[in-house]
Amino acid sequence: MVEGALEDGGPIARALNEVAYALPPLPNLFFTRDVGIVIREHAIIGSMRHGVRWTEELLVKALFRYDQKFENAGILYDGSEEKRLNYTLEGGDVHPIRPDLLVLGFSERSSPAALDLLCDLVFTHCNVTDVIIVVLPAERTAIHLDMIFTQIDRELCIVYPPHFVGPERLAVLHRRKRSKGGGAQRFCGHASRRPTTRADLLRRQPAHRPGARAMGVGVQLVRGAARRDPELRPQRCHAGRAVRRRLSRDRRGQSADGRRDAERRRARGDLDRRQRAGARRWRPALHDASAPTRRSLTGLAAVPASSLTSRAVSFLQSGPAGSLAIVRDVLGIAQANRHTADRIAATLLAPDKRFSRTADGRWALATPPPAASPLLEACRWAVVDVETTGVRAFRGDRIMEIAVVMLDGTVAFHSLVNPGIPIPQFIAGLTGIDAPMVRNAPPFEAIVADVLTALEGCVFVAHNARFDWAFVSTEIERATGLLLQGPRVCTVRLARKLLPDLPRRNLDTVSYHFGIEIEGRHRATGDAVAAAKCLARLLRLAQGNGATTLTDLVN
Repeated sequence: MVEGALEDGGPIARALNEVAYALPPLPNLFFTRDVGIVIREHAIIGSMRHGVRWTEELLVKALFRYDQKFENAGILYDGSEEKRLNYTLEGGDVHPIRPDLLVLGFSERSSPAALDLLCDLVFTHCNVTDVIIVVLPAERTAIHLDMIFTQIDRELCIVYPPHFVGPERLAVLHRRKRSKGGGAQRFCGHASRRPTTRADLLRRQPAHRPGARAMGVGVQLVRGAARRDPELRPQRCHAGRAVRRRLSRDRRGQSADGRRDAERRRARGDLDRRQRAGARRWRPALHDASAPTRRSLTGLAAVPASSLTSRAVSFLQSGPAGSLAIVRDVLGIAQANRHTADRIAATLLAPDKRFSRTADGRWALATPPPAASPLLEACRWAVVDVETTGVRAFRGDRIMEIAVVMLDGTVAFHSLVNPGIPIPQFIAGLTGIDAPMVRNAPPFEAIVADVLTALEGCVFVAHNARFDWAFVSTEIERATGLLLQGPRVCTVRLARKLLPDLPRRNLDTVSYHFGIEIEGRHRATGDAVAAAKCLARLLRLAQGNGATTLTDLVN
């Protein structure tokens, strides 16, 4: 990937002596700070102004997603997937100063649209309440904020004086998080979105004497009172939630969310290290207790997500898959074309003897799993349906409702989920799920143990399984660091094979064909119950055609 992937040119390209790259070669690897951005426990993949650095975005994204040394709470924004015009964001313009304060640079490399998007994300996910935006001059010596403003300690920075001190200092904007009381404040002191003259510029504020929390010589950033929260905020967790859950050192063998019976609860001794969250405290890097590794089953299980090849092995255990599916679901590159996906998959899998290619070009495990395929009568079926904020599991959309239903129609699990991001108006109109409904709902990490319990040992089934699997597996990995693996069955594909005369295979058409009424369309429980009834009918058809094992059904 560093050297690029050269494409074989066609007759026209050869005649004109032109070359093309599926992946462009990198000009250098000396400025990865512009691509890999970290704000508290979250990672951000920069959207580079120059497209030649797209490969670098993919490399850094792979590190944040799959390398255990770069463990994080999730990628807030993936610049490698950004296709919109004038959405560029580079790490040299992003400076986390305090847990509640972020300083950004509006430069030739970071656009206002991307800065606004970043503000919305950190306000929602990172407990940031204030963002300072420095408007940089159009000079080659100031293409990034870090060229004129460099933090060297918690309370000390180095600045280029003419840009920060004196009458010619740069314009600075202050954007504050919206208050819960309803004041739609975009800029400090105003509800208007008008520029500079109504933006309460810090340059027009009177100078303050530098106090104990001053961030530089001659520069005084907006300061809030020092907070003394009762506990430090541990990594990948929330202070309040950590206290409620009472995670303890002896949780090895317990579920990932750390819940216990009330009579057995006790405080975890290593949450605060006997330190209080004062103004100058620096929290240790702590980690939530993860779910225990489970043995290989004929059904679903959650296992540690280690290397890319290990993830590919888990992905292919349910059957052969094409390069596009592997690149999309294993590497998380959603927009790769077939040629690029095939080259990436070949680079990753071809040297490994655990993988082979079928006659039709798909990838498969060279040695099938040792366990024989179970009989259909012996399988436990978990029919899953999720309602989501969008259709892109790998680009920030989240689950807002989930249901797991057994083959007999029993609801094994159901919950609304607080997605932590806004719900689009179209989605709210389609599902009936809006912000007030999920405001007090638990986040996914609070229900992940119950979801895993409902799924464990079952065959994952959904109508358009690729969609539901992508969201459920992504949420589980984000919450626990575990990779969901096991067999999955798609009722859309079964209907395509067993009901070839149907004009469409959506849930409405298949349910109508079987005379099944959907109670609560576009809600997780109603759709999952209807899909379970369709599955029961499709299984009978498959058995009538000679299918006796799970492998027979999938193939």
